[in-house]
Amino acid sequence: MATQWPESGLIFEVPGVRGKGRPRFTRMGIAYTDKKTVEYEKLIKNSYLKHTNYISDKSIRMSMYVCFSPNKSDTKKNKALKLSNAFNPKRNLT
Repeated sequence: MATQWPESGLIFEVPGVRGKGRPRFTRMGIAYTDKKTVEYEKLIKNSYLKHTNYISDKSIRMSMYVCFSPNKSDTKKNKALKLSNAFNPKRNLT
C-alpha cells in the first residue's frame, strides 16, 4: 500500500523548542544521549505519527521551518527586522 503525499509534502508542527543535545560520555568512555534529547525525539516521532502511519527504511528529505522570538538583548533595529521577517542571519551579521 503506497502512501499518497500532498504536493507540498507532509507538514506537521512539533510544540516546544529543544535542540539536539551533544553526546555525553560515561567515565568508561561510552557515549549516550541525554534524557531531555531522547524525550524530545520521541515528541517529534509522536507528532509525525499523529498525521500518518507511514514508516520507511529508506532515506527521506526533510526541511524545517523554525520560529523563535527575538532575543531580549537584541537592539531595537534588529528586533524590528526580525519581527518583519526582513532579517537574514547570513546577510545581516552584526
